[in-house]
Amino acid sequence: AVALVAFDAAVYVENGKPQRPVPIDDFFLLPGDTPDVEHPLTSGELIVAVEIPTSAALRRSHYLKVRDRESYEFAAASAAVGLELEADGRTVRDVRIALGGIATKPWRARAVEAALVGRTFD
Repeated sequence: AVALVAFDAAVYVENGKPQRPVPIDDFFLLPGDTPDVEHPLTSGELIVAVEIPTSAALRRSHYLKVRDRESYEFAAASAAVGLELEADGRTVRDVRIALGGIATKPWRARAVEAALVGRTFD
């Protein structure tokens, strides 16, 4: 889920009607007034596809999950990062960062991404 958020995936759902895409940022819901509702699927809907747009940052990406013990399924923290550099091989053209284990849903670090674009990667 963390990597899907980092790269702007879309989840396609179907319930006998034409498929509808749900942007991944809208798929994982915050608790708010309905902490029992974790996603926008309605009765009878089924996930039929996940689409990840291609990008140079996706081609140069990595996912890391840190756990207390190997036997634990859930991450204490995780991160998915993708990086695209300019032709000089040092300047950040695009960066995608999403974090897991820090909130009730995967969290995109858009402010950090914006701060890194145009900076030298060293």
